[in-house]
Amino acid sequence: MNDSPQTAPSKRLAVHYPPYDKVLHGSIAALDIGLPVIRDACPLFDGWLSTLEALGPSEA
Repeated sequence: MNDSPQTAPSKRLAVHYPPYDKVLHGSIAALDIGLPVIRDACPLFDGWLSTLEALGPSEA
């Protein structure tokens, strides 16, 4: 699915919808879907996010 920069999902989407913008449309999709659904669908992402959450709040 993502073997090279030329075959990345965003590149394949842009072939069918040239105005596709990964940052804009990806953000909209993520907001629409919701974080709990994304975490349920992607255990690696959920694990990464859980690791970040365990770090606690920043002192900055």
